[in-house]
Amino acid sequence: MTNQDETRRYTYADLLSWTGKERYELFEGKLIRRTGASSVHQGVVLQLSLQIGRWLEGKSPRLFFAPLDVCLFAEETDPPDRVDTVLQPDLM
Repeated sequence: MTNQDETRRYTYADLLSWTGKERYELFEGKLIRRTGASSVHQGVVLQLSLQIGRWLEGKSPRLFFAPLDVCLFAEETDPPDRVDTVLQPDLM
């Protein structure tokens, strides 16, 4: 994906069609470019994941890490061209 139009509203279908190394999120159709994380940030995410992982041992919920698309405010049956908020939380 090159030459993003800052005034355009994008959908998850757009996001899925892009190729390249850059990662993006969408919030209400607005494009958000993901940037690299600092070592401090990564250390905090690691410690949180260890603590949450220990708490989840033997339980049915699972812990996931980015990058994993999370479509907010969407119904499971919504087609990608109707979803306009897609985030990639560090932990979910």
